Amino acid sequence: MQRYLADTHIVYWWRTEPQKLSREQRRILDFHERLGQPIFLSAITLLEIAVNYGIGNRKFKASAERMLESLETDP
Repeated sequence: MQRYLADTHIVYWWRTEPQKLSREQRRILDFHERLGQPIFLSAITLLEIAVNYGIGNRKFKASAERMLESLETDP
């Protein structure tokens, strides 16, 4: 089983705007999600998401609560 570490943009787009991901990125994420296998992310990714919400980055359209809840409840 291969393991993947997703960067901040991949995590954000995966949870909020999956159409921005490449076909290959969506394929990998969907495959692992179907099998219940985790996609890893670093602590810095969570910090970057929090900072972007904190400074009101307009690119981040979803609510911080929704984003973090999604990351916490999915593999």
